[in-house]
Amino acid sequence: MNMKRPVFATLLIMILFIVAACGSNNGSAEAEKPAASDTPSAVANGLKGEFEIQYFVGGYGDAWWIDVIDQFQKLNPDLKIKQSAGPKINDQMKPRWIQGNPPDLIYIDGAGSNPRQMVEDDQLLDLSDWIHEASNVDGEKITNVMIASMDGLFRRTLIVSWR
Repeated sequence: MNMKRPVFATLLIMILFIVAACGSNNGSAEAEKPAASDTPSAVANGLKGEFEIQYFVGGYGDAWWIDVIDQFQKLNPDLKIKQSAGPKINDQMKPRWIQGNPPDLIYIDGAGSNPRQMVEDDQLLDLSDWIHEASNVDGEKITNVMIASMDGLFRRTLIVSWR
């Protein structure tokens, strides 16, 4: 479905923006930056279609995921978001992965997940090139405001299903 790429990219940008907003730049250039946008409406407007996300629910619960997805849903009321989640979600979704029908976006974590094998089996889309060009709603490159660096294994975590 052609709709998957823009929907996924928008959701990924929103998630990365929220994660990056939790970081700190130690106040070194705060006075030089314009004020951050109060509304995420610049991130996504009017996405339509269907979108599925798979995430593992462990000891910390899923309140964060539910909140982020709820915010995204409010921005895109015509987008039908299906959440596949739980403590055994990786094992439950395995047949779909084997059949080549994975969800649109996944968070690889928890029991039954094997990111290295997923990469080796070419089940994931490598977003390393894309992330270097992507910007948040304030026009800053996402790689400049990320909490973690883009070195080493972190590149492998910026991959999602897309087959």
